[in-house]
Amino acid sequence: MQVAYQIQLEGGDLDGCTLDIVESLFGRDEGAWGIFDIEGQVSCSNGDFSYTSSGAWDGNGFHASGDITGGSGDYEDASGRVAQLGGFAKPADDGTLDIGYELVVDMSTS
Repeated sequence: MQVAYQIQLEGGDLDGCTLDIVESLFGRDEGAWGIFDIEGQVSCSNGDFSYTSSGAWDGNGFHASGDITGGSGDYEDASGRVAQLGGFAKPADDGTLDIGYELVVDMSTS
């Protein structure tokens, strides 16, 4: 299954930036656990960068890590790693899921 969603980032160096995500989910044991791939695009007023990551989930939450794959503006020469830590998904009253995690970006620029 593939899902797409947008997150407004809060806190840290990317406060106020927008994150667009396309996530491919590969469930196992009727969704009790599984793996996923993410393509993320972070857009800020001073430029943007993209990343890919892969991770896993189970009944305790999810986590992922990956690489920065390109950028523009202030992030044109960016490289580094990303991680999604402490992830959770809980049902919302409207039939959707509330998703939360800490996005950690370890970036270097040339």
